Amino acid sequence: MHPKKRKITRNLKHTYITMKVHFTKVALLFLGLGLFLSACGNDASSEEEAEEAVMTTDEFIADANKLGYDEFMKKYPNDSEITLEGEVRAPATWDDKIDAKFGSSLNDLPVSATFTFADNGGSKESTKEKVKGGSVIRFTGKIDGAFFMDGKLSRVGILGCKVQ
Repeated sequence: MHPKKRKITRNLKHTYITMKVHFTKVALLFLGLGLFLSACGNDASSEEEAEEAVMTTDEFIADANKLGYDEFMKKYPNDSEITLEGEVRAPATWDDKIDAKFGSSLNDLPVSATFTFADNGGSKESTKEKVKGGSVIRFTGKIDGAFFMDGKLSRVGILGCKVQ
């Protein structure tokens, strides 16, 4: 074989191998990018599902009335953390905290949540801005005792609440 022809054949083989390697790298890059994006997409939907899973104060009251005192205390023992979402019905401002009532109507407000200024921005004004009457808020706190009258929840305290 002529030396020039051999050199061209080697160059073609080298070019073919180089193209094959580059194509493989690009294909693997796109595959990895696709896997990464699908994993990120699943995380976002998990966060959305977690947000949707928050119980409203009305659902919490209905659950308590269905369970009764003994079952309620098993499911929600004192000092257990709970996250709820509901409309602030009757906020009362004190020296170091705001007590807010939650319930289905102004005549039925069994959930009493305490928001201290220190836990919610540090000042009276910032906490009052977050916990306004008529606003719907999501908060986390700890159960602090429950009282039932005739099998119906009459009061449950939630302490150390933080607005989310």
